[in-house]
Amino acid sequence: MALHALGVADAVLGVLGFIVLWVLISLSLYFASRLTGVRTSFGSAMVTSLLAAIAFFLVDMIFSLIGLHAIGVLLGIIAILFVIKSRERIGWLHALGIGVLTIIILVIVLVVVGAVLGLGLFAALRLL
Repeated sequence: MALHALGVADAVLGVLGFIVLWVLISLSLYFASRLTGVRTSFGSAMVTSLLAAIAFFLVDMIFSLIGLHAIGVLLGIIAILFVIKSRERIGWLHALGIGVLTIIILVIVLVVVGAVLGLGLFAALRLL
């Protein structure tokens, strides 16, 4: 009985963690887009980040199943850029700039959140 309750608590925390991380990534994507001149909404950034995560997961999973994980990661990153490019109707270099800026903003946000919560630098980055 206690193991079942622990499983439910872990599931709830997992879903909550996913939602919090999704919002943080979406906020980072939103600000990165706005800083590079793309007029987007936060809702659009949330859809883009979710589609990008799904695209990365699917591409990486397919290539990992055939033993080519490194190629899957590389092509997954390209899939993320393709999602950003397609959703925002911008070029590849602009999408790459948004992607890099999103990562930089996300790391800064995680470090600040980690500092507020009393986590060290590496513990905050492990939230990813």
